[in-house]
Amino acid sequence: MDVHLIPGLGADHRLFARIDLPGHRLIAHDWPEMPVGSTLAEFAARLAERIDARVPHALVGVSMGGMVAQELAALTRPRHIVIISSWKGPHEMPAPIKVLRGTHPEKLLSKAFIQRTKPFVRWQMGADTPEEVALLDALLEVHTAAQLQVQVDAVLQ
Repeated sequence: MDVHLIPGLGADHRLFARIDLPGHRLIAHDWPEMPVGSTLAEFAARLAERIDARVPHALVGVSMGGMVAQELAALTRPRHIVIISSWKGPHEMPAPIKVLRGTHPEKLLSKAFIQRTKPFVRWQMGADTPEEVALLDALLEVHTAAQLQVQVDAVLQ
C-alpha cells in the first residue's frame, strides 16, 4: 500500500526521514507554493494531483498535514488516515490558537523574526541533539516567510 506522508506547517519531506514501514511504499510530500488566501481544502486539492487514488493508500499527516489529510481524504478515499499532533476540527482547536483567529499573527512572520525566534522554536519542539537542531534549523529555511504566512493563515481560518 502507498503511504502518503504530509508534513506539518513549515516542514518538508525530511520530517519523515527515519520512518520505515516494510511492505509499504512511502511517499513524503512537500508543500506546494500557494497563493495568499489559500484554504486547507485548496492545499489538499493541490496534493491530490500527486496521488493516484486508484492505488490503495493511506494518508499520514502531522499537525497542519493532519488537517490537510482530512480534506484530502474526501478527494482520494484512502483506506486509512493517521493524524499526528493535530486536531480533527475547529472544536478541537486549542484555546490559545482560537484567540489568534482574526488577528492575523502570520503578518508578523519575516525572515528576521524567524531567525530571532530559532532558540525558542528549538526549545518548543524539543530539539536537543546537534542532529535535531540542524534538522529543525534547516526546516526553518525551507519556506519563504510569505509561504509560511499563507500556511498559518490557512490553519487559523
